[in-house]
Amino acid sequence: MRLGPSSVPWIHTLFLDWRAAAFTAGMSLIVALISGVLPAFRAARAGLASAGRQTATQNSSQHRLRAGLVVLEVALALILVTGAALLARSFAGLLNVETGFARDRVLVAQVFAWDYNPTPAQLRTFFDATIERLQALPAVQDVGAVSAMPFIESNINIQNVFAIAGRPPPTQAEAPRAYLSVASPGYFDAMRIPLKAGRLLDDRDGPDRARVAVISETMARRYWLSLDDALGSRLRFRFSGTPADVEVVGVVGSLRHETLDGEVRDELFMPLAQIPFGSMTFVVRSAGDASALLEPTRAAIWAINPSQTIYRIATLDELVAKTVSPRRFALAVIVGFAGLALLLAVAGVYGLLSALMSARQREVGLRVALGASRSDIIQLVVGRGLVLTTAGLIIGVSGALGAGRMLQSFLFGITPADPLAVGASAAFMWFAALIACYLPARRAAGADPVTVLRGE
Repeated sequence: MRLGPSSVPWIHTLFLDWRAAAFTAGMSLIVALISGVLPAFRAARAGLASAGRQTATQNSSQHRLRAGLVVLEVALALILVTGAALLARSFAGLLNVETGFARDRVLVAQVFAWDYNPTPAQLRTFFDATIERLQALPAVQDVGAVSAMPFIESNINIQNVFAIAGRPPPTQAEAPRAYLSVASPGYFDAMRIPLKAGRLLDDRDGPDRARVAVISETMARRYWLSLDDALGSRLRFRFSGTPADVEVVGVVGSLRHETLDGEVRDELFMPLAQIPFGSMTFVVRSAGDASALLEPTRAAIWAINPSQTIYRIATLDELVAKTVSPRRFALAVIVGFAGLALLLAVAGVYGLLSALMSARQREVGLRVALGASRSDIIQLVVGRGLVLTTAGLIIGVSGALGAGRMLQSFLFGITPADPLAVGASAAFMWFAALIACYLPARRAAGADPVTVLRGE
């Protein structure tokens, strides 16, 4: 439940009770009865004497059946282990994706300030005063505010067409589009968004100065020959109200906004002082643990306006982690089942070889009496187990390649047939089976042939 994403229906209503426990116990009892009835029925029909001879000679049909079940266990286990490896590789790659900003030690607080600040001047005053108070908090390094905060649930995404001065006007269908965001000067430093060319927004960009903008690197490379070529260009776009002309003064790194596997986007940032906007998110970078600033941040906002509602407050790490929760949940589930399947497969190999060696004690005693060494016996037993394991792995690889396609929507940066994941899973299964084979082999090789033959 703790790992379950909201996309899983009713996940947060699940709980364990006596009915679930009784159902599980009942199913376990039924499986145990079914597993025991067939051998008991066969033994009853054959009689004790026949059963004893059958144990000594190791009925070939029973042995083939047991061997087939072990091969099937290994194949199914490999399918699940490979699925777990694919998800783990994909998840690790996803967490290492470059987002365009540093998400550690950042606290965000989203507010909608329109009701208490209906005029542009009041909006400027509220945000300037709140940013100044937040900046004064202990352990705070940088503070900013932005209208479109990456990875927040209620992101203010405003996309519109724009025109580049000096170029032929495009048709409506061909008109370029960009996401338009309002940002305070400290936003880029608080998020550690790198400056690629020109300058960042600063205090010079006041309400009475010429309108300026900073654009993303993706946008600059798409519409200009180089980053420097974009500087000084004039754009006309509509943010709200009548179209506005702005001058590009800087280029910053591109950001991912919705998900880690999403595309970076063309984005244009306008100064908060020039475009007062009420739907903003404060970004507070801490020198230490960002969660320690939760209460101080609330207090700082309410010190400016005690009635101001804080719609969402969380660390940026939490916001990013929430977007990968479906993948984390799938990984946790399949890793759990893969671990159980691996234990069952190893137990199956071990149990089969142990039963086989118990039935072939006389053969082993004769081999040793005739000069077979300890290593010969171990090689005989281990070789038999690895033959079954290899057969299961060959079948399992085919099944894993097919099952991997079912996980396609959860994979990032790798294919369902990723050779590293498939190869590592097969090697891991083979090594685990080798250990399971060695234990009964060592026990068989250590048996005293005189004792075994005397017992026969």
